Amino acid sequence: MKNNIRIAGLSMVMVVVLAVNVFGSGGSQSRTSTGIVTIDTSVVGAAQFGVQEGVYWTDILKEDVGVQLNGINSSVENMNAMFAAQDLPELIISNNMPIITNIINAGIFIDLDQYKDKIPNILNLEKMCLYMRDNWSNGTGKLYAIRTLSSNQYNSRGGNNRGPYMRWDYYKEIGAPAINEFEDYLDVLKQIVDRHPVNEAGQKIYGMSLWNDWDGGTMNCAAEVMDYFDLEMIRGSGLNFLEYNLSTKKSNSVLDNDSVYKRGAKFLFKANQMGLLDPDSPTQGWEQRSEKATAGRVLFSSNSWAFGSFNTPAKAQQGIGTMMVPFTKEKIYNYSAPTYVGNQVYIGVNKNSKNIDKILELLNYMFSIDGYMNLQFGRRGILWDVDSSGEPYFTELYWQMQADLNLEFDNGGRPEGGWASLVTGEPPLSGLTINPAWNRRLDGADWIKKDFAPKDTALVLDWQKTMNAVDEMDYFTKHDLLAKAPFAQMPAYPDDIQILINRIGEVVRPGTWKAVMANSEAEFEAIWAQMSADAKGIGIDRVLEWTLQTYEKAAAEGSKYMW
Repeated sequence: MKNNIRIAGLSMVMVVVLAVNVFGSGGSQSRTSTGIVTIDTSVVGAAQFGVQEGVYWTDILKEDVGVQLNGINSSVENMNAMFAAQDLPELIISNNMPIITNIINAGIFIDLDQYKDKIPNILNLEKMCLYMRDNWSNGTGKLYAIRTLSSNQYNSRGGNNRGPYMRWDYYKEIGAPAINEFEDYLDVLKQIVDRHPVNEAGQKIYGMSLWNDWDGGTMNCAAEVMDYFDLEMIRGSGLNFLEYNLSTKKSNSVLDNDSVYKRGAKFLFKANQMGLLDPDSPTQGWEQRSEKATAGRVLFSSNSWAFGSFNTPAKAQQGIGTMMVPFTKEKIYNYSAPTYVGNQVYIGVNKNSKNIDKILELLNYMFSIDGYMNLQFGRRGILWDVDSSGEPYFTELYWQMQADLNLEFDNGGRPEGGWASLVTGEPPLSGLTINPAWNRRLDGADWIKKDFAPKDTALVLDWQKTMNAVDEMDYFTKHDLLAKAPFAQMPAYPDDIQILINRIGEVVRPGTWKAVMANSEAEFEAIWAQMSADAKGIGIDRVLEWTLQTYEKAAAEGSKYMW
């Protein structure tokens, strides 16, 4: 008879409960076990319920760890009731921070440090563990929970999502002129627009097309320029009207005359004066702008994903599409760097579990190199292998499965996250992690490609030859263009500061748009001066003072978690 470890997940809508059947070393002899493991439905997405079997990763968990998962639908009310009754799961995996906080404060999780010999792969992630001891232990300094997507390495391969980006084929057509200063893009775009004033449908092409529905306290499309100048960008509840230089540690207001934010707004103003800016920019939203980008009517953007559906494999094979085109004096914010302390999916073990050793074995496997490879890609020799030179590579079957989404493993399921979408929502160990046996990343981003692998498109090959780099991060790393951001966990704004921010935003946001669309530089400067004076009258200096003091304190505290 099999007794189950239940696994549950919490979201605003439903809870997914998974039971874990624990097997002995023979793989068929069951052991008695009780308890619950929690998985948040906002993490697992459209999870399947019932016994999880007949899929490659379920077989691997049976063989390597001796567990089987059983998904059971439950409600948020039931989860709250279980917590109130102190009848919680054995292993809880959730991105619901309030319930994780409540469980930790109630003393329900075991201290993982008491089981060091059983979880070496987890404890190897020293900075993540230190962060959790310091910040998620109810002041005890104990390791009650851990976080997924953890790593000890920076990313040096792949994309960065920030460029800037431009129609590469048109840029090459005009001779790929050197771009030294950020403002030099304007002359390049003017040359392109003069050659290509309309798309194939006869619609007008713009150098840039902006949107207004992502604005916060500032004009989002102007603030994005900060990413290129070694600055901590205005973001979220962090630095709303403050620019902070990551190298010099100096700060200033976005409204100062020498601010990068103003430089971004002036750049857009000049684009408008040159006829490069879509006149619909102040009034259109992302959806309307995206339609224009898909139609090939937008040449330039700070974001790789901001060209709608224009970039297609068919176009890329013809050498048509957008690619990153950096400028010489760029120092770009590293958007592809992993979080120093893992992602916000939390894992903890109930101290009342009768299967603590087995659960810890499962967790240690999930955070291991072998566990990552087997659960993400299946067993070696099927979708991935290592050649005689010690180089990992994807097999021909892997590339066939990438091209045909209907193909599955012989024992069911598809690679790359099928298991994680049901269990943790994302790999516990980050794919950025370097396997010392290969000196390559786990996720395959820097693996060699065999002859049977798909060839890079004409677009990518031309970019690689021109830039002398494999990809964006390779280029930025080679040329030392990446700004290393600190780990600074900012608190929520106090109510009085938030009120000021809201009022200042009502001045800065529309004021910046008005300046960008001004008829002359004199009008631009007049609008800027009035906007700055109004913001100062509301109390922006108080906001800047609070933000700087809080940020510097957070960065100092966060420095011990950086690697």
